[in-house]
Amino acid sequence: MKKVKMLLCVIMCVLILGGCGDTDGQIVNGEEENTTTEVVVSTTVKEPLKLSGNPKDEYVMTEPSYVETDKFILFLDEGIKIYGNTPELITYVMELTETEAGLTLENEYGYVCESAPGPQSIMEVNDFEGVDPNCEKFHIYVVPPEKYVPCGMPGAIVLNDIDMELAAGEGWALVHEYTHSLHAANGVNLGRIMEEGFATYVCGKVTRKDSDVPFNFNANYNYAFYDREITRDNAEDVFKEEFEDGWENYLYGYRFITFLCEEYGEEAFYNILNDATLNPPEGVEYFENKDAIPYIKKHTSEDIFIKYGDWLVDNKEMFEAWSMEDVEYIE
Repeated sequence: MKKVKMLLCVIMCVLILGGCGDTDGQIVNGEEENTTTEVVVSTTVKEPLKLSGNPKDEYVMTEPSYVETDKFILFLDEGIKIYGNTPELITYVMELTETEAGLTLENEYGYVCESAPGPQSIMEVNDFEGVDPNCEKFHIYVVPPEKYVPCGMPGAIVLNDIDMELAAGEGWALVHEYTHSLHAANGVNLGRIMEEGFATYVCGKVTRKDSDVPFNFNANYNYAFYDREITRDNAEDVFKEEFEDGWENYLYGYRFITFLCEEYGEEAFYNILNDATLNPPEGVEYFENKDAIPYIKKHTSEDIFIKYGDWLVDNKEMFEAWSMEDVEYIE
């Protein structure tokens, strides 16, 4: 089920329509500024839900409701269950993710990503008119899986009811999807392999940490089963593919980003992202996998895919675990 949820993620995100503003990703410098249409609200605004802070207190939504914090707004569909301390746990996991990703929702070079979709477009309800209409805060939408699968986008993420069981170890989806939002806030997508690879890599880092929140997730185990043989001879050609099976973006991507950061340092990913964002290829509006290759080679080496193929052979056993006890961690 978790695999299916991830496979559908990008499809669902692409279908999302309607946002809080009309801004596309752009660099703002000089006197050029981000243009956002202010929404004027004249109706009575729904009051936020007040929680106790007690992890033993359960709250089941009898109608669409929301919780507002300094960092985000948590929009909850009817039937969703949370706990008295759920916002505190979410804040903790988000800050942990920012630390391990090396990114925040702000960037240092003036890149402005498109705005988040509003709750009406995600949750298909009109209960939140007037609640943060200009999307000034980060939005977390929690809905049943039949309505939307988890996905991350600029300024917002979508999660399901199971993902609110953070104390029971289900916070890994929050990590993965929030990493997508952090990536989107700091630059272009770089193609599905780099996009999903970075999210799975960060998720692996976060879930391996000795933190105050448990995680029922192990990246080396979850992404162990990859039937495609990648070698020094075909690594670059495979990277150029737009996979029919979207799951392959996770399998190839996790391995490649792990290799990239282990061999060249995590700074290599940030350099690639910054360069591609500030100097995008002419005529490319949305990166395909192949479009990232010149930037990857520029900030690593011309023979990086040959080295990657060799690294996979040398580290093959790392991704062949058949039980959690067999898993080897990457430090």
